[in-house]
Amino acid sequence: PNLRVDVVYDSKASKGVEEKLAPEIHAIARGLNGLMHLKLLVIDGHHTWIGSANMTRESLKTQANLITHLYNQEFANAVLKKGFEIMG
Repeated sequence: PNLRVDVVYDSKASKGVEEKLAPEIHAIARGLNGLMHLKLLVIDGHHTWIGSANMTRESLKTQANLITHLYNQEFANAVLKKGFEIMG
């Protein structure tokens, strides 16, 4: 089965991110004002990762961040909707 992955990122703070992603990942640049501390990751419309961590090895392993995972389609859809509202 195909797995759709969308990455919405701050175009000012994350320059060059598209070159770091696999070609099948959909990168969506958004212009934001200030830093976005909330991080959202929704995979396949069911898996939701939400927290303060950047999605980098260093951030996930060595920095003091919080992140949690939920497996629920209704929650994932709500997070996607809210994330796009926040990020314009």
